[in-house]
Amino acid sequence: MSVLNRSERPDGDEEAALARFRATLFAARQERPAPALDQKVLADWNGLAVSALANAACVFGREDWLAAARRAFDFVRERLGEGDRLCHSYAQGRPSALALLDDYAQMARAALSLLEAGGDLALVKQAEAWVASARA
Repeated sequence: MSVLNRSERPDGDEEAALARFRATLFAARQERPAPALDQKVLADWNGLAVSALANAACVFGREDWLAAARRAFDFVRERLGEGDRLCHSYAQGRPSALALLDDYAQMARAALSLLEAGGDLALVKQAEAWVASARA
């Protein structure tokens, strides 16, 4: 079995050969139907992403990352939130499926990560509300 390996810098001839191989593989892939796209938004995965972005924004001083984290958080809260309750997923313009414990845990963590990054105290109330809902 051959595996394309780029651990060493190829010379000009090897690089040209690799370019031809990539072109051949890409052409063959274009002949197959494209895989279906999964367009749904998951509360728990977004909570993980928000926390990571907020933490990275603090470490690297990136206000744009913090703004992206806040936009994702607000989207989940507005589109997947029903009062103090959450839905697990959002697809085709509507939420579906009741939230799981992980959804509440990750979104509460996301709220606290945003707070630590310089958010307002209302985020604590939101986190508390989601934790209370998860316990109910």
